[in-house]
Amino acid sequence: MNRHFIFALALLFPSVVSAQDKPEKAGPVNCEKAETITITDKTIDGGIVAKGYCTVVVKDSTVNGDVALITDGDARVELKNVKLNGVTRAIVASGRSVVVVDTVDFKAGIMLDGSASIDRKGPIKRVDQNNDDAGVKDENALAKAEPIKCVGSKTMTIKNAYIKTDRDGVFVQGRCDVRIENSRIVSEDDGIVVQGKSKIYLKDTEIRAKDNAIRLVGGALLEIEGSLIKGEIKRVGGAKIVGHGKNSVNQ
Repeated sequence: MNRHFIFALALLFPSVVSAQDKPEKAGPVNCEKAETITITDKTIDGGIVAKGYCTVVVKDSTVNGDVALITDGDARVELKNVKLNGVTRAIVASGRSVVVVDTVDFKAGIMLDGSASIDRKGPIKRVDQNNDDAGVKDENALAKAEPIKCVGSKTMTIKNAYIKTDRDGVFVQGRCDVRIENSRIVSEDDGIVVQGKSKIYLKDTEIRAKDNAIRLVGGALLEIEGSLIKGEIKRVGGAKIVGHGKNSVNQ
């Protein structure tokens, strides 16, 4: 069609042209069968639930909900140019489900359970908070420290530690419960390794690693608050991650 004719139509019928630019609104999406659902240029109010062997492809859309996206079973969800506006969580993924992300902005945290995973094909960014102040809050309090090791069922609290090493900065195994606050860990290997059913809580802490920033194996639990993570977080088995806000991960 002649582009001059299209321009003339836009002048005569501006409301029609602008209406086409607005995403169509839709209600909640619930997919539990072995089917594929494609969502393009929509605003989804009420969130998306994908379970079983369902596949959901979402492009150029906004998803609003208490939890914007819930996945379970063997579901697969592909997100490209998507905004996830969650209230309590942006994503809750469990089972063996996979969430593929490419250019995704999200509000509220992300929780992974079971063997669920996020396959990152492009940028993903949390937009409901300022992450510039994530990491160490009191530089003057930092003191050089040796790498940390906890094996068994101990409880440890580490504060104001500056660990620089060519091996694992923190190694936790068994049923240890470790809390690290206002600390910096710089490693030529893995920054933190957590195995078994151990728990580790990072608050106002910075992790920089040449290999994995954090490696979680088995039933390990990682909780992070106000922390800066430079490097990949690798999960093996049923390890869980819980974010408590104002974190900066892989940015």
